[in-house]
Amino acid sequence: MLTRFIVLLPAIALAMACATAPQLAPVPADHPASPQVPEAPTPPPSQTLREEPQDAARTSAPEHGMHGMESPSPGAPGGAHAQTIYTCPMHPEVRLPEPGTCPKCGMKLVKKEGAK
Repeated sequence: MLTRFIVLLPAIALAMACATAPQLAPVPADHPASPQVPEAPTPPPSQTLREEPQDAARTSAPEHGMHGMESPSPGAPGGAHAQTIYTCPMHPEVRLPEPGTCPKCGMKLVKKEGAK
């Protein structure tokens, strides 16, 4: 009988513990979980993905036929200036006679002296 009592005692204690309701601490009126607290203001939009002026130039539709991308002919007039070519480090096929930015990626063109 004693063993039966020892076995039943934890079960009775567990049942009694489950029957009692937990006492929750009151939530202060200024706590975020309180229903009385006003709604938080909406934060301003993030500036991380805003479009910059140089981005608009890069994403605009390229000119058809890639005008200005042709390399100058070897016999073109202009002396030493005709031999200076500006090219993109990431797109070597972009070859322009004047400095500027790459029409494909917007990177600054680098000077390439004596290019053919």
